[in-house]
Amino acid sequence: MDTMGERNRDARIMITLREDEMEALGTLYPALGEGRPLGVEDIQGELEAAGVVAGILQETLKQLPDKTDPAGKAVSCVLARGTPAEDADPAYLKLSQKLFDLRLYGKEKGGRVDFREARPFVVVRKGEALGRYLPPGPGTPGITVTGRILEPGIKKRIPFEPGENTFREGDYIRAAISGRFVLQRLRFSVSEVLELGGVDFHSGNIRYPGDVILRGEICDGFSLSCGGDLHSAVPLDATEVKVKGDLSVEGGIIGREPGILKVGGAVQARFIENLELECRGSIRLDGVILQSRISTLGFLQCGEKGRIFNSTVQAVEGIETWQLGHPAGRKTLVRCGSDFRKLKLYGELKSREDDLQRQLGKRPSEADAETLLQLRRELEELRDSAAALLRELNPRPDARVTVRDTIYPGVTIEICQVLYRVETAIPRGSFYLDPESGEIKVTGT
Repeated sequence: MDTMGERNRDARIMITLREDEMEALGTLYPALGEGRPLGVEDIQGELEAAGVVAGILQETLKQLPDKTDPAGKAVSCVLARGTPAEDADPAYLKLSQKLFDLRLYGKEKGGRVDFREARPFVVVRKGEALGRYLPPGPGTPGITVTGRILEPGIKKRIPFEPGENTFREGDYIRAAISGRFVLQRLRFSVSEVLELGGVDFHSGNIRYPGDVILRGEICDGFSLSCGGDLHSAVPLDATEVKVKGDLSVEGGIIGREPGILKVGGAVQARFIENLELECRGSIRLDGVILQSRISTLGFLQCGEKGRIFNSTVQAVEGIETWQLGHPAGRKTLVRCGSDFRKLKLYGELKSREDDLQRQLGKRPSEADAETLLQLRRELEELRDSAAALLRELNPRPDARVTVRDTIYPGVTIEICQVLYRVETAIPRGSFYLDPESGEIKVTGT
């Protein structure tokens, strides 16, 4: 056994090519004892002998001779690396990244995640760019470490197709309406209608520009806002609901704290309970209004089982119900003929006018002369505004409150700010404002 030869071994290197010739791996066996080390020229010669002519990592070559292992074991590293081909891009339709940015687990606010702000669907606006047609792009050839040229291929792109409620404008595909982005297989569209199984942690709070069909409950603490019509196939538990169009409910509407419902169109439901409702259109109900505050610019009609009690109801065009009030004498106020929005504004103007009057009643010093003049100007402007508004408070002096059955004590009827208090039960009647006497009168009793 030649132990002296083992102690004095010359350095050598083995070059190995990856199967696809994209890398050349060098395994260095360092010199031992008085053995001859390898130089950079030696390594280059071995690479050339192995057919490696491209992608040589010169810095690695310079450092490799200095790499040693205390036990004399082999050291390996990549000495050359090829350049892959970059595939050419075909002409294709690239969809906006926003369309795939779902927020399934809520939104962070102040360091905490609000799970009510989850978004399991994407809403787009009318005219919004959904995608853009991109022209074809050239590829770039590659090369292996042995110098073999790699021709570029063609990238695979998903062939999306625009569908319903989209249109092309130049290179862009845009939404023709506001609504929910829908992708079915390769075809995308915009749906005006959003169907929901409920409003909860899965859906998050709903803010939708189109119509909504609701098939489940709105859980406590969640809100719903839609820019079109809302149809609820179940009783509507309203915490905070806003509807720009019409609202139809296949059941009653029950308010949950804060119990606010605002509707830009008409409302149709079976009953209303514990709710604050503002509505621009008419209201049609089958049953009762209980412990609620209802305000509408239209007409309010309750059906054959309709009863209004322990509530405040304002309807500009008039009110019709089966019964009004309660045998126990619970307070109930119904008001018609007046615009509730302008009444509220008029009250705010009068309150501000009273405040200014109190300030002007104080004896001002000479230093307050300019302030006094400003207050008088503001008071005069307020009086002019209040006077103009007063002329618009009562758009429907012909509005009536019609009750087909009993009107109970405890009921107050107001028509154009004229009051009528019911002291004893009235079997039925239609209440109207007599233009000659300026008093509320009743017929049909």
